[in-house]
Amino acid sequence: MKNPEKLLAKEQKQLARLRKEQGRSNFAAYPMVLLVFMILLRMLDEFTTNCGSSLQSAIVTEFFVVGQGMSYQEGLSAMSLGTSPMMLLTILATVVLSLADRIGRKPMLLISGAGIAIGTCAVFFAPDFSAYLLGYAFINFCVAFDVHQLYIVEVAPENKRASWQAYSSFFSQMAIISVGLLRLLNTSDDGQLAWRNIYLLPALVGIAVVILLVVVVRESDVFLKQRIAYLETPIEVRQEASKKKQNNNNGGMGKAFRYIFKNKQMRWVMLALLLFRMAIPAFANFNESIMTTNGMSTDAVSVALIFSPLAMGFTRLSAGFASDKLGRKKASSIYSIASVIGLIAFIGSIKLGAPAALVGLIMGISTGSYWTVGDQIILMMNESSPTGIRGSVTAASGLLQTVVAIIAMVAASILVAFVDLSLFCVVYGVITLGIASVCLIFKVKETNGVSLSEND
Repeated sequence: MKNPEKLLAKEQKQLARLRKEQGRSNFAAYPMVLLVFMILLRMLDEFTTNCGSSLQSAIVTEFFVVGQGMSYQEGLSAMSLGTSPMMLLTILATVVLSLADRIGRKPMLLISGAGIAIGTCAVFFAPDFSAYLLGYAFINFCVAFDVHQLYIVEVAPENKRASWQAYSSFFSQMAIISVGLLRLLNTSDDGQLAWRNIYLLPALVGIAVVILLVVVVRESDVFLKQRIAYLETPIEVRQEASKKKQNNNNGGMGKAFRYIFKNKQMRWVMLALLLFRMAIPAFANFNESIMTTNGMSTDAVSVALIFSPLAMGFTRLSAGFASDKLGRKKASSIYSIASVIGLIAFIGSIKLGAPAALVGLIMGISTGSYWTVGDQIILMMNESSPTGIRGSVTAASGLLQTVVAIIAMVAASILVAFVDLSLFCVVYGVITLGIASVCLIFKVKETNGVSLSEND
């Protein structure tokens, strides 16, 4: 081991910090404050994720059409080329997330919140596209952590994990709606959009999140208990356990992948999760194109897209209560069926000429049910992982999901050139989501109400 004295001193310093954190007492309203914090963080994540695409035309016009004299198409191409490499930050972020098993969940939340605040401020003040790109990079890197999903599992009451997750999902959908509303409020009579003003909101919320983290929010008790026990264990004992591959502590992508592929429960959970990700083209990527190719006007599509997040939010909210009451497996099965029926009804309503608002509501139910299935599988994954590598398992699964999603999207993009888009989505969605549901029903153990320490 390199510099054992230095390592020991570093660990003792962390141990003292964690013991001090563990000794902090909670006030009566702390659980409610914690839930509000998780909602704010999730809203911040969704709002900033959707800002770029929702404000794209105004940004292209300012930086390229007006700023450099390009045509809109040339400017859009230049912007796409500039932002495309930022997708690599998603992969880097999933690797960095594994550090949550060593330094804690709270520091990662702090990095995420502060990074989004810095990124949105940079975008707001950006004098040119290069400065905008720097802020955009900060935002994309920090929202890709998804550490809030890990944290909410560990801090929510055992019988309310899915409900807490549902509250955050519901308000995240409201955040998406607020992007459109802020567009309207910041559009002048002559059609000019003051797009920078819209980035002020996530900047202010990001600052509020950071203040809450520093002053009020504690590290999760589950992590504190596990990490303190690990640091109190003599280094020699840890080394021996590591040699025997019996050490599921201190994180690491290698340990996470070994656990995923060697643990029977986790293997089937991960297979179901990857099959769920394969279904993204059917339930999420082509909805706007389905409406357009089936004859809906641009204005009608816009109306549908306003109503869709509303239905999606209430669908995901209902799923949380269903999951805590019926269990993860039953809830995922129910919403898998709802997503498929919803997709068929969505396409049927368009063909029958239903009002755009109704089309949007049906689309929201279908898409919301689909994402609910993913929420339940990710929740089962976290509830089935040891605390010492839970962050690393989340990171490893993120890498696998990214690869599968890219492959699925490329394959779908090729196939839709040869088959009817609506028919493809229904058939492909039924197959992928159907197999995922079978894996969950017959191969995965229920995790509702499980104590997270049982896996340690």
